[in-house]
Amino acid sequence: MALSSSESKSRPTLFSAERWKSRGDLPLFGVVNIPLYARVAAFVAMAFVVVSLAVGLKLSANAFSRDGSWSDAVADGASGSFANFSLDASVEGDGRVVSSAQGPLFASGQELLLTAVPSDGAVFTGWTGDIESTDNPLLVTMDDDVSVQARFETDTTPPVIDAVSVSPASASAIVRWTTDDPSTSSVQVGTTTAYEMGTIEEPQLTRDHSVVVTGLSPGVAYHVSVSSENGSGAAGSSPDTGFVAAAGSVPGINVWYGERQVVGAHGQPQTAYNLLGNVADPDGVPSLSYSLNGGASRALTLGADTRRNQAAGDFNADIPYADLQPGENQVVLTATDGGGSSASTTVVLDYQPTPVELPYETDWRSAGRIADQGQVVDGHWSLDGDTVRPVEYGYDRIVAFGDMSWHDYEMTVTLTAHGLGPLNGSENSGNSLVGIALNWNGHTQRTDEQPASYWYPAGSLAWYRWYEPRALFELRGNLDQPIVRHNRFELEFGRTYVFKARSETVEGGIRYSWKVWEQGTPEPTSWDLQLVEDAGPATGSVGIIAHHTDVQWGDVIVTPIDG
Repeated sequence: MALSSSESKSRPTLFSAERWKSRGDLPLFGVVNIPLYARVAAFVAMAFVVVSLAVGLKLSANAFSRDGSWSDAVADGASGSFANFSLDASVEGDGRVVSSAQGPLFASGQELLLTAVPSDGAVFTGWTGDIESTDNPLLVTMDDDVSVQARFETDTTPPVIDAVSVSPASASAIVRWTTDDPSTSSVQVGTTTAYEMGTIEEPQLTRDHSVVVTGLSPGVAYHVSVSSENGSGAAGSSPDTGFVAAAGSVPGINVWYGERQVVGAHGQPQTAYNLLGNVADPDGVPSLSYSLNGGASRALTLGADTRRNQAAGDFNADIPYADLQPGENQVVLTATDGGGSSASTTVVLDYQPTPVELPYETDWRSAGRIADQGQVVDGHWSLDGDTVRPVEYGYDRIVAFGDMSWHDYEMTVTLTAHGLGPLNGSENSGNSLVGIALNWNGHTQRTDEQPASYWYPAGSLAWYRWYEPRALFELRGNLDQPIVRHNRFELEFGRTYVFKARSETVEGGIRYSWKVWEQGTPEPTSWDLQLVEDAGPATGSVGIIAHHTDVQWGDVIVTPIDG
């Protein structure tokens, strides 16, 4: 703001050369008298500071462009000058660009990987602009201003259907297949190739398909044909597949994540691996057991049990990692129905113990199945585009990631809640919630139940819970001590939010921190909730939790805390 002459004259003078020249020295900042030799040194230093500040201001001004593009101002060691480089990565069509390093500042000569990620129903066709290429990801070296555009087009290629199989029981059958793109699941069924019994459809987009066909008669021959439609509406179908329903009453065993599963290739997130599924029979199924590598049989608890086995016939075998041998392990599941008839299914667990270091990030869009990136601990989940989502809503649906050895990290994940499950508020469940687990080690047994039912010890659980009359954000320590809460805002259905949490070793234990904000808005500068836990695990994996909630979880990103 400019001052008038009268305003300037009315201001006090900080120092006057005329006032002080008779004393042979000048005051510095109008307060202290400095001898002549010191005065010279001070003004030289001040001149250096002024020049440095001027250069710094120029750097700051040039580091951010008005259009929001990434840029950098890098010193040239030979000449002392500054070169401003910017990266403009735009898109044409339906997709996005992900950079391996975030701006706005980059080092001269820094290499970046730009990945073009198509949306559902789109396909990447190439880069245009300063770089013409079809490479994906694209390597870019920041030695000049760079402007590139990722081009996407509608994917008109139908999904490729492969590995169609049918596992028949007496009154039901499980139809499985895979696709190369995330696609819907559809099965036509009948006693002839006219498929007169109709079509079973599941709208979730996934690459790993499993559909249960019911209403079959023992010993009767049936026909099925499967089809899948990707996000752009392109559809593929399979030739006819025939099968015969089992004669007599035989239980049907549906292993949700396939009869061959890779275990441990992405770390060991807890003490046990979870083999999950459902068993059904018109006469009921009073017993189910499993044996590992020809060992002793162990009884499994069947749902509904108001806890981890949500629906009738659900099962969850906690198989200790310590009992698995590297390579193939055979798990034989044996079910017996109310009439005394039995059926068995063999599942191969290919144990590939592989330590996983930080940083770690999932990529649901490229995953063939959830087990390619994490371990489903509870429930039936499916890939849904670039998210994962529970197929059935129930008690503590959990997916765990990483390794029990992790410590001192930050976890970031997006989520979009769509509604509460029908058993919200039911026995042993309480109110619905969405949350994350930090320093997770797995469930523990209260007695000899299978699966184990107790969720402690754990480092910390951070969740948003739809309490009545008002929902709360809660951060809980081991054994629920301590607990900190707030209710400053509410999550809205259909909106996407970011959960960010930290586990950090400090004097006296582990400090857990958590904050939440809506995607597309600035990240809060401070944590919403914090606590220090001195009795829980000092290390552990991370997990996402959907408790009686329809929610989509985005990619999970875990980074080490510097230092």
